[in-house]
Amino acid sequence: MTLLDAARRARETGQPQLLVEAMPFASYLGLTLDLRGDELVCTLPADRRFLGNPVLDSLHGGATAGLLECTATLALLWHKPREVVPRTIDFSIDFLLSGKMQPAFAHARLLKFGRRIANVHVEAWQTDRARPIGAGHGNFLLA
Repeated sequence: MTLLDAARRARETGQPQLLVEAMPFASYLGLTLDLRGDELVCTLPADRRFLGNPVLDSLHGGATAGLLECTATLALLWHKPREVVPRTIDFSIDFLLSGKMQPAFAHARLLKFGRRIANVHVEAWQTDRARPIGAGHGNFLLA
């Protein structure tokens, strides 16, 4: 099943997790995707594979970055169906706080959605949504 087929089936059945299962990197990260009302929330589990600094018991920045970019792509596939998979043009990340070895959550806001380009903002947090550990901003090609 292709990613576009998975996106179509996920929307039809109301099961966003089907998107994660069709995206190899998201599956590797062990992401889960849940609908909370109208909001799509992506969760990165606490996994020792993603340990960045063993002294601080902190989350690796690459895991945080992967969570942010996957969340943006998954949100585009869920909210704005297309005939092509969105491709990253650029994606910048702000690391705001050191993530701890505990689950991290992320939510994407689609700021602009044109015919060929989408602009997305993502925030990741752990225990307190008002204290994000990272934020991402990306542009995606839709054509």
